[in-house]
Amino acid sequence: MSNMFNQRIVDNISPTSNCFCTNINSCSGFSIFHQNVRSVRKNFDSLLTHLSSSNHLPDLIFISEIWIYSYEQDSYQILGYTFTTSYNDSYSAGGVGVFYKNSFKCSTQSLNLISADLIILNCEIDRVSYSIIGVYRLLISSF
Repeated sequence: MSNMFNQRIVDNISPTSNCFCTNINSCSGFSIFHQNVRSVRKNFDSLLTHLSSSNHLPDLIFISEIWIYSYEQDSYQILGYTFTTSYNDSYSAGGVGVFYKNSFKCSTQSLNLISADLIILNCEIDRVSYSIIGVYRLLISSF
């Protein structure tokens, strides 16, 4: 797969142990995948192809720089996952989203700042509570 995306996989999250996994095929246990998609409209099929080529589908899939408006969110679905996003409808650039497995009890909060879009995911997994934040920081040029 070409390296057109920035990605990071986090595997085996626990309060005492963090393991960063660089290959999605070698992950086991609880895993988080992040990819800067640089337009989910343009690159959603590439994301699906990349995920389907792995031996292990991550529990959480964070995507950043999604570049969509609110009315487009339902157009992007992965079977077995719930998708939620944080974006600013005043511009289509930026934004973050997370796919989480339907079997997880999660709630989300969105926060849009002048210079960042954030999504806060609160999940209970195997009787352990997790709060995970996805952030896309906008580049704002000064005039």
